[in-house]
Amino acid sequence: MHTSNFSRLHFAHLPTPLEPMQNISKALGGPNLWIKRDDCTGLSSGGNKTRKLEFIMADAVDQKADTIITQGATQSNHARQTCAIAGKLGMRCHILLESRTGFEDDAYNHNGNVMLNQLHGATISTRPAGTDMNAAMEELTNIPAHIIVDHNIASLPTQWFKIINEIARADSEEKIKLEFSTEGMTRLLSLNKSVIAADSNNGDRVIVLEDISDEQILEQQLLHNQRLASIGQLAAGVAHEIGNPITGIACLAQNLKIETEQPELHELSEEILNQTDRVSEILKSLVNFAHSGSKFSAPQTTPVALSQCIDEAINLLNLATNDKQITFVNHLPPTLFTLGDGQRLLQVFINILSNARDASTAHDTVDVTGQVIDNHICIEVIDEGHGIEAANLSRMFDPFFTTKDPGQGTGLGLAIVTTILQEHHGSISAVPGPIRGTRVIITLPHYDRPEFDLTSTSKTVL
Repeated sequence: MHTSNFSRLHFAHLPTPLEPMQNISKALGGPNLWIKRDDCTGLSSGGNKTRKLEFIMADAVDQKADTIITQGATQSNHARQTCAIAGKLGMRCHILLESRTGFEDDAYNHNGNVMLNQLHGATISTRPAGTDMNAAMEELTNIPAHIIVDHNIASLPTQWFKIINEIARADSEEKIKLEFSTEGMTRLLSLNKSVIAADSNNGDRVIVLEDISDEQILEQQLLHNQRLASIGQLAAGVAHEIGNPITGIACLAQNLKIETEQPELHELSEEILNQTDRVSEILKSLVNFAHSGSKFSAPQTTPVALSQCIDEAINLLNLATNDKQITFVNHLPPTLFTLGDGQRLLQVFINILSNARDASTAHDTVDVTGQVIDNHICIEVIDEGHGIEAANLSRMFDPFFTTKDPGQGTGLGLAIVTTILQEHHGSISAVPGPIRGTRVIITLPHYDRPEFDLTSTSKTVL
């Protein structure tokens, strides 16, 4: 069989030179040894793989392929040259790299051929050493390999047969994405079909199925970061514009507090000062959230009386018009303290209690309870409202997620709450209420110190 019978592309710099190996020939006492310099073939630093790729890629061109998928070890020369020639031909290239050496050094796993692969525009996936691709498919589909390997696709379970059969029979060879639920989990799959024959009606078909759920999550995180960047710019402007009048209000309240002798006005001016401080803290927290991951001032670490913090939140919410006449009941013992920033924790409870009020119906009761469990304070906010769907419970703390009507919520409130609690080494979760409604569970470290050390959210000594 002569190679001239096969299609061939010409990319190699041939013939490659022969060089005498004088030193080793002399050391061996003859014969004269020569070396064939196939590292001079060109194509991304050269290599002998160029010779076979001229035939393989010619066949791909004949088949009108637009994507090349190959595999190799982390520093595979074959993979490097494959993506180089794919780039020259205007094809996409996906490389599956197997970590066969066990090396964890960054230079080995990210430089050299790996870096060249990226420069050539290849999409790279990695797998640990010894990965069995059939086993990986078993894990994804929950179908044992022996049921499907070397069998007709009709032997697939119904849900998988429907997907594979539809794309196999479709005229188009475009890549499609779809959501697929298996074992109670929803995954995002990418399917790509190629026909290995000139006659598309009778030729064999290769269908590549890829789980791109993690890739989709990264894309969503990138979009989220871009949104946060926009919010950060907006928040900076808002903070500047609001900060000036707030400073003026605070100055007037201070003057009123100094000049008046009437107890009612003195108390009113004190409350105005407290609320201007709170506005400033809220603006700062929004900017901090929008710049999550950047350097900003750490929260204060003073002892906070949580029962008093919740009472303050309830009092502030009761200042607003309450058409539903919701009753808030604080059962938290006054002896529970945590170490943190009282103003930021006040923001947490205002947000949680406000959501509970919005979800409740007229004349409902919202209960707040708390106890110490394993050196942590467990606080529960229980409403009697319409509740939240089970599918949304795990998403309700994600940024920009809201079940409220358009214009009624930004989807940032619970995300900010989560950030504040994480700063305080706490956590938040939600489960359905005991009868109806929702039970929000907040945990915070328990701070046990003598009473004279403790301060409230208003920073007054108890």
